[in-house]
Amino acid sequence: MTTSNTIEPTPSISAEQRYRMIAEAAYFRAENRGFSGANMAQDWIEAEAEIDRQLHPVFGMMEKKSSFEDTLRQQILRWDARLDQLAENATMAKTTARAKIRKQISEITANREALKESLHALQASTTSTWDDLKHQAEQILAKMQGVYDHAASQKEAFEQQLTTQLAVWDVRYQDLKARAKNAGVEVQSNLHSKMYVLEEHRVAAEAQLVELRTRSAEAWEDIKTGTDKTWKTLHDTLDRVADHFK
Repeated sequence: MTTSNTIEPTPSISAEQRYRMIAEAAYFRAENRGFSGANMAQDWIEAEAEIDRQLHPVFGMMEKKSSFEDTLRQQILRWDARLDQLAENATMAKTTARAKIRKQISEITANREALKESLHALQASTTSTWDDLKHQAEQILAKMQGVYDHAASQKEAFEQQLTTQLAVWDVRYQDLKARAKNAGVEVQSNLHSKMYVLEEHRVAAEAQLVELRTRSAEAWEDIKTGTDKTWKTLHDTLDRVADHFK
């Protein structure tokens, strides 16, 4: 497929070929003057400008192609480092999280190999064919980033859910404390132990939220089950305390 940036059918020009073209153009300039009043330096300058005007689109495309190849090489090194970190996270994770991390590693590794193949194809391509290969490589990079970001987005969503829920329960908890303080002696006596337990559950829930924030995007699910249990216990305890005021 030909794009607006494609230069066809001009082949890639090496520095040596450019030099020879300039030398030939300078020679013909001198020859057209009959070699009279020769100014070799000026002939060369004018010939160089002429040749570069002809080759400018090619050299510009070559520069873009070379720059993108460098970018891909850097991206491969970056993803190698990420894969090493994921492998380390997998060794420290528990069963559930470990399986998910290994699946993530497998997907990223497959795309990394595809990216290396794209780089090799780009290196072997000419300026007239590299545009499609560039698009393919960019799609592979997007897939890799999507796989990597998926775990982080899940953790972020769960963390936000818990943060919001805890804030709602804090309002409810403070309301129950105020109502218990103003309640009669008998109600206060019945609530004393329950309020103490409620405070313990609330502290435990906040501690788990803090721990969740410190976990990596891949290993956070190791504490999800425990968090679910703590949150349910806190919710049920709030309900039992609230029953005293119905």
